[in-house]
Amino acid sequence: MNPSEQVIDTIPPEAFEDEDDIVDAAVQDAVDVPEEYRHWYPDSFMVAILGHRGSGKTTLMARFLLNRLALGYQIYTNLELYPEKAGIHNAPKPLQLDDLLSFELSLQQAAIGIEELGTWVETMRAASTTNILLNKFFQLCIRKKGLEIFFTNQSPRLPGAIWEQIDLKITGQDLFYSPWAREEGNVAKGTTFCYEAEDISGIFTGYPGLTRAFMLRQANQLWNKFNSYQMFNPFQWAQKTQIEGQRKILNVEDGEIYTEGEEDLRDFQKVQKQYNPAVTKVWQNFDSKGVMDFINRHKVLARETDDRAVFKITAWRRAMSGLKGQSRKDVEAEFKGLMALAKEKAISRFTNHNQLIELAKPEHLIGHQIFTEANEQ
Repeated sequence: MNPSEQVIDTIPPEAFEDEDDIVDAAVQDAVDVPEEYRHWYPDSFMVAILGHRGSGKTTLMARFLLNRLALGYQIYTNLELYPEKAGIHNAPKPLQLDDLLSFELSLQQAAIGIEELGTWVETMRAASTTNILLNKFFQLCIRKKGLEIFFTNQSPRLPGAIWEQIDLKITGQDLFYSPWAREEGNVAKGTTFCYEAEDISGIFTGYPGLTRAFMLRQANQLWNKFNSYQMFNPFQWAQKTQIEGQRKILNVEDGEIYTEGEEDLRDFQKVQKQYNPAVTKVWQNFDSKGVMDFINRHKVLARETDDRAVFKITAWRRAMSGLKGQSRKDVEAEFKGLMALAKEKAISRFTNHNQLIELAKPEHLIGHQIFTEANEQ
């Protein structure tokens, strides 16, 4: 059987009586699958570390990033880290908001740490271009580019589209502020943190929504390995990102897609095609009466494109004043005819506040330059 004609068997869910049957079927399905797809731990994910100021957010993220640097990971972060103080020779690379918005190609197979994500996005401007692009980066690149993304933020208020990408939510508390620590009176601030981790997507535990607690002890050993007093641009969230690129137009009549800037050109070409005999006659008159030579000699041509020629009205009039006899009559007649055509706006038209006249070229001249001594402007 041709591979393109193969049929994949489908089995209705009711065919499985219990979970064991489903697992057995999955094991059979995995016979020819590479071993890497049997490893349960995710190789790409997004972790949100939330909490009030002083709750150990930055300390925990610094620990995550330093551990990955020690394992040889490529790290990109806006947090100022000092891995050399931990004996780690692998150095992190700086991360800017624009790196994400531009879908920087180097951001792949790496870990990304974003300190204070709220300085980059803003809930009240969820529909801003910056927020939309940032969400698209998370949506498209986390798994496709093999990224581990960690970010901290004081507030859980983030654009909903970003929340949809989060796999693990961690909230922290410094035990120094707990009632029993105050009662003990011998606990130092910033040394012991307690965290709750909620597996939102289920990729860590297999159970979406499962919450587990863990602790970070002797956190004071991390104090000198990152800048906990680093200031971030408070106006970063207000950055307005502008995407440069022409809008596309879909013409449902002929099925063509073209840029918005081509619309006017295409309309003019359609008119030109419709009135091609009239256009041809004008150009034949120019050639037979010596008008083309007159235009070249007196630099009447402003510019020439594949489908049209643009003439300078003032230059044409000034040059005619020096002609005599039949030559002047021929050139004046063609000029008056061209002005009349421009008023009709069919094969010719005024442009640039009536200082120029565009004249379409007949189809047999399209793609050929007909003025060899044109005065380009």
